Amino acid sequence: MKLIFHGAAREVGRSCIELVTQDGSFIFDCGIKMDPEGLQYPQRMDDLTGVKAVFLSHAHLDHTGALPLLKHNDSKVKVFCTKGTARVTDILLNDSYRIDLIKHHHPAYTQLDIKALEDQMIFLPYRKQVEEFGMKIEFFNSGHIPGSCSIKVNVEGTNILYTGDINTEDTELVMPADTNYGDVDVLIVESTYGNREHEPREEVEEKFIDHIVKTTRRGGNVLIPVFGVGRAQEILLILNKYHFEVPIYLDGMARKVTDIMINNCMNLRDPAKIRTAYRSVREIRNKNMREIVMRQRGIFLTTSGMIEGGPIISYLKRFHNDKNSSLLMTGYQCEGTNGRMILEEGYAFLDGLKAKIRMEYQKYDFSAHAGMTDLHNLILKVKPKKVIINHGDEDEVLALQDWCAKNTKSKVYAPKLNDNIEL
Repeated sequence: MKLIFHGAAREVGRSCIELVTQDGSFIFDCGIKMDPEGLQYPQRMDDLTGVKAVFLSHAHLDHTGALPLLKHNDSKVKVFCTKGTARVTDILLNDSYRIDLIKHHHPAYTQLDIKALEDQMIFLPYRKQVEEFGMKIEFFNSGHIPGSCSIKVNVEGTNILYTGDINTEDTELVMPADTNYGDVDVLIVESTYGNREHEPREEVEEKFIDHIVKTTRRGGNVLIPVFGVGRAQEILLILNKYHFEVPIYLDGMARKVTDIMINNCMNLRDPAKIRTAYRSVREIRNKNMREIVMRQRGIFLTTSGMIEGGPIISYLKRFHNDKNSSLLMTGYQCEGTNGRMILEEGYAFLDGLKAKIRMEYQKYDFSAHAGMTDLHNLILKVKPKKVIINHGDEDEVLALQDWCAKNTKSKVYAPKLNDNIEL
């Protein structure tokens, strides 16, 4: 039995780990990665056409974006996930496909491949163990976004736990991760924050709200680009705790995703609060409405989180020269994205032209990933025989590997792309 790392090995993006057993091959996640040269798919995708099942941790595209390619290559793979993850994944894949066409990219699959995936989805609730393919499979709430899970499989006498993206701290949106896994022999753990801590959430929220208030008081507008899944709803809940002198608008894919979360997801902290927050904002349903509200003042919460497409581009084109307005980023900005370029250079590509961003801009860390100490505590609690570190930039991965080597009795691995680990 072995693991093969097709993605997220000393990098963030294209999560895809193959588990090869006596009964066949299986994969944990199947995502894509944004890159300055375009989208990157998991390595050696042709080798994955014979896999029997995908165990899906959550809906974000860096964990799901390559799923249609399996179907396009005529794979009969089954996809195990929570009901909420299935519903949101369908929205994200269709939205990504549409954006690729708008940008004149050539998707590696068709919309029919996305549609066909629906028939291959098998929903599992949290903490209900099932037996398939000679293995036992169980999902645990991972605390990352609604519907997200850590995945435990028992196969050939070995307990393997794949954390996926995990958060053990409280947020406004979801309950923290359930880490009562029982016996674990092999722990595959993310390391997005493997060498750094989060600033305390209360302090981040205070600075964020203060920035919004100052901007609106001087007559400016506030643009808040968000990931449509998780971050949009978290920020929505935060904003709903305060009263502002201008209205809050919600634009983009986040509207549909919020509806799905309320009706399908199992780890929401308070669905009633989300409904209340959702009703308190003004929805932008089409381009005409967007043009009208941009002539007024407001707080505009909209996709996409890395400013690579979606309605945020229209807002940025309108307000990027307004020094009274502010652009407040709320999540990780990949290399090669407009969000990263703004933070590092103060420029963004708008309609193909490099434009100077003269409005104020700032990034606030509302991450839904475990910080360094939380990761340490998780590993110490689980006490696995082997720790495999993935889903982090190389510095983060190596820092967590070094800590594990010094502070645990586990055998520690920090695989590179295409590495095999014998179990």
